Amino acid sequence: PFPAGQATDILARVMADRYPGRGRFMAHAVNAGVSAARNSLVARARGRYLWFVDPDDLVMPGALPELVDILRRHAPDIVICDYSKNGRQHVPAFAGTALTLERDREALVRGVFQERRMHLWLKISRRELWDEQLRFPVGRVFEDVAVTPYLLLRASSYFYVPRPWIVYRSRPGSILTSVRGGRFDARKHDDFIHALTGLKEEIAIRLPDAHAETRFRIAYFIAKEFTKVGY
Repeated sequence: PFPAGQATDILARVMADRYPGRGRFMAHAVNAGVSAARNSLVARARGRYLWFVDPDDLVMPGALPELVDILRRHAPDIVICDYSKNGRQHVPAFAGTALTLERDREALVRGVFQERRMHLWLKISRRELWDEQLRFPVGRVFEDVAVTPYLLLRASSYFYVPRPWIVYRSRPGSILTSVRGGRFDARKHDDFIHALTGLKEEIAIRLPDAHAETRFRIAYFIAKEFTKVGY
C-alpha cells in the first residue's frame, strides 16, 4: 500500500494517461496549500467553466449530466447547487429563484449571503470571470470567502439548482470544524479580516444602488462569521 498522498498522485497520473486530451496531471514540487493549487489550475484551465471540488467531497450521481444540460441550454455565468452533509442532511446554498436563468446580480449576491454558503465547490463559474486580479490568497485560510463575493459581483447571469450535487464529508481538524469548536488562533482571525479587505469598495462599484436588504445580508454574514472566529 502507498501513503494517501502518493496513491492520489499515482491515480491522477494513470487517469491522465488513460484519457489523453481530456485530463492533465499537474503537481507542485512542494505542497504550497490549496490556494496555490487552485491558482495554478485557474492559470492552466482550458475549459469554458471551472468547478473546484475538494478531494474529501463527493460529486453526486447525475450531477454532471444535469450540469452539462444547463450549460448547453442557458450558458449562465454561474451555476449554484446545494450539498448534502455526510450524505444525510440537505443544505441549501442559495435563497432565491430556482431552475431558471436569472440576470439580477443583486439577487445573486443577496441570495448567497443570506444562506452564508461561500464554498466554491457549490458554484460552477464561467472561466472568463477569472481575470488576473481574481486569485486565491496563498498561505491563508478562508480562501473561498476571499474569492466568492468578487466572483458573484462579476456575474451577469446565474442558474440555481436546489438539489445536492456535492456530498460534504466533515472531518476533524477542518476549518469548518475548528470554527464551531471555538479553537481559532490570531492568525486565522487575521486571515478572515484579510479575506474581506476591499469588499466594501467592490460592492460600491458593482452594486452602487444596492437595496437595504442586500446590504443587511452582507453585514449579517460578516457579523456572524466574526462571532464564530471570536468565540
